Amino acid sequence: MKVDSLLLRELLFMEPLVRYQLLNGVITNEISISELVCFDSNVASKDVNKAARKDVQLAEKSMLVLELDNSSLLDTIDTLKQESMHRNILEDNIKALCLLHENNIAIPEIVYQAIKQVHIPVIFLEKLTFEQLLSYYQFAKQLKESGMLLEYIRASNNYLYSLLNKHGISYLWSFLEQTIQQSIFLFNSRLEPLALTDSMVDEIAAKKEEWTELRSAFQMYKGTKQEHIELTAKSAATGKTKNWKLLNIEIDMQQGYVGILEENGQLQAVDVAHVQRALPLIVAELLKQREITETKKSYKQSFLYDLLHNNLEEASDLVISQGKLWDWDLTKPYQLLLIEFSRQNITKLNHEEYKHTQLLIKNLLASSFKVAIVEELNGQIVVMYSDSIGIAKVRKQRKESALAIAETIQEKIRNVFPESKVTVGIGRFYPTTDDLCRAYQEAKTAVELSKYMPDVHIMHFEDLGVMRLLTNIRNEQLEDFFKEYLEELLMFDEENNTNFLQSLNVYFTENGNLKAAAKKLYVHTNTLRYRLKKAEEILKVDLQKPGDFVNLYVASLIHNLNQNK
Repeated sequence: MKVDSLLLRELLFMEPLVRYQLLNGVITNEISISELVCFDSNVASKDVNKAARKDVQLAEKSMLVLELDNSSLLDTIDTLKQESMHRNILEDNIKALCLLHENNIAIPEIVYQAIKQVHIPVIFLEKLTFEQLLSYYQFAKQLKESGMLLEYIRASNNYLYSLLNKHGISYLWSFLEQTIQQSIFLFNSRLEPLALTDSMVDEIAAKKEEWTELRSAFQMYKGTKQEHIELTAKSAATGKTKNWKLLNIEIDMQQGYVGILEENGQLQAVDVAHVQRALPLIVAELLKQREITETKKSYKQSFLYDLLHNNLEEASDLVISQGKLWDWDLTKPYQLLLIEFSRQNITKLNHEEYKHTQLLIKNLLASSFKVAIVEELNGQIVVMYSDSIGIAKVRKQRKESALAIAETIQEKIRNVFPESKVTVGIGRFYPTTDDLCRAYQEAKTAVELSKYMPDVHIMHFEDLGVMRLLTNIRNEQLEDFFKEYLEELLMFDEENNTNFLQSLNVYFTENGNLKAAAKKLYVHTNTLRYRLKKAEEILKVDLQKPGDFVNLYVASLIHNLNQNK
């Protein structure tokens, strides 16, 4: 297919022309160029029309090219001031002006002043001659005719790579936004905006409502692997719509998006191709930042591990100063909670899910506590908060407060990850950070033992009762105790294909409530009474006697613990 003209951006996004400087005006996606015309300063007349006619008749949609050198600067300035130049601009003959120089030069102020009088885009390219520019123009037209121009642009990112190495990701991001004159954002798989640079933080915060509207429009596309997705998000407040194009990226098997917001005119295919060639560089930068974050996280986790396992031998003031590296105030006492996730045999969340969960909990605690620590450790999330009520707060009040906070956290997490089981263990409150190791071990014990209690997903260590004593007894002693009181019943069940031991366990789990236990076993109350009576006969005990009841209850707990290990 024959091509008569190029969009100016199609030409300028070619390597190495993409390093152009825009000295004046705006390169809109409507500006197209049908030919390049070189102004010849050697022609006696300085009239633009006559100068152009030496080679080519000045046609509509031309880009006038001026080659700069020290001897022709005054000629250039005269050209920029000519009435014929401005007439051609008004008649739509000249769409853009390009200044070239074979070397690196600083454009004199006098040229800048003359440029301001020209109401079209003025472009400056170094280390380039008119012949070279013309060859790039012709090559671009050939690529467009063959349908390969966009593919060529996507594949050529040498200049962007040099920008990233020299100036960093923030500069590259600004360059992309300036060259396509649209805003660009980075999103995770749930279309939550990510701040790749410090400058993005405030902008993301200012568009909070927009992200909600965008996620709402995104629901039907969630999880798709399309190269790009086009969305229209409508504001509930104003009724205005905004168009987005989401470009799919993948980081460590996790999906994400680079989103382009159409704010200044319709997005052209060449603009998308220009951003797409930066995607490998953006992914590489994300991986690099993640590696740095993981290194810092590893150091932080090592410190947290040592703190919670009482492995720190340094003086307390040194420990406190280390905590300050992450804004942890270790001069205060903390209430400690431990959160564990499980879903479809996968116990750990992925990197983004952990980050999202930690942020969710931090935001939740921020409204009530000035000091809160939320960190991932060994596949669980450690939550520590310190209130202003003081150590004198009564134990019962602290326990009730901790249980209420755990319930709120659990509910919030379930709303985000409805398919996950969330278990929260709570340690006792201690007045110094030296005892955080005790609180942590208690919270761990609460998480582990709650697994053996049906429908219990929040457990305070104090509510474990006798079970917390069992965890401090050697396994051999526990096994001996079980054999002494329940092994005979277990052997009877195995030999006779009965389930008396299970019935006894459920009876204890339901705190001796016959009706509740029978319902759980899907049997009639009388059936359960019969089973319990048979168990009493086999074991030669009486469940109405406190001593026998306690011994069998403890043996039942030991059996449950062993069964679930």
